[in-house]
Amino acid sequence: MDTIYLRDIELAVTIGAFAWEQKISQKLLLTLTLKVDTRAAAASDELADALDYGAVLSRVQALAAELSPEQPVRLLETFAERIATTILAEFGKVQSLTVDLAKVFIFPQVPRIGVVIERGR
Repeated sequence: MDTIYLRDIELAVTIGAFAWEQKISQKLLLTLTLKVDTRAAAASDELADALDYGAVLSRVQALAAELSPEQPVRLLETFAERIATTILAEFGKVQSLTVDLAKVFIFPQVPRIGVVIERGR
């Protein structure tokens, strides 16, 4: 299986377990590692045979835009699972994926703190 990755996607979202976090926008960094068979795309050189990673990025950005004080998500684990479930449901070429999702500088001494999940069909 081949790998397509989207590294260090910056997302500004409302997320957090504490009330004050639900009132602010926080920066998350997302890295997606997608397992896909790319042989058909390589042979044809046609986007129709490839995973459209621009569409994957747009979908993830739309999921991030849904996070708000009106529709709160408290945990990174919840948002990571939502990303994984959505990609597997909507992009049939993806056989499995890793979602690496991190908050940036929520603790002064730690540049990133996050969660990594792996899901597959």
